Amino acid sequence: MKAIVWIIGVLVVGAAVLLLIKPDAYRKYVKLFVRGKLLYIPAVISIIVGVVLLIFARECHIPWVIIVVGLLSAIKGLSIFAVKLDTLKGMLNWLCERSDITLRLFGLLALAFGALILYAGVPR
Repeated sequence: MKAIVWIIGVLVVGAAVLLLIKPDAYRKYVKLFVRGKLLYIPAVISIIVGVVLLIFARECHIPWVIIVVGLLSAIKGLSIFAVKLDTLKGMLNWLCERSDITLRLFGLLALAFGALILYAGVPR
């Protein structure tokens, strides 16, 4: 279980690389969740990831980074439940309308974030 934080980092890096290579795949993924109340599934996953990061932070190379990332992830997931569903759908539709270059910039940001999780989350 010590490597669970590192596995989360690998998944974040993988998603970022996919966004960098195929922004259209990201758009299809987002549009899949914009229908109905499926939008709450990623919110629950975000909360679970945040709690897992908080639980295993002490076993990491740089625990405070993992604690901050875990808190941000959990807060993000909880905040999705605080915003109206129509507002969330509007924000995601707006994001899908951005250019490939803009989405790739978000991908670079996610790649750096994933690399930070990988570096800080290596088991001691």
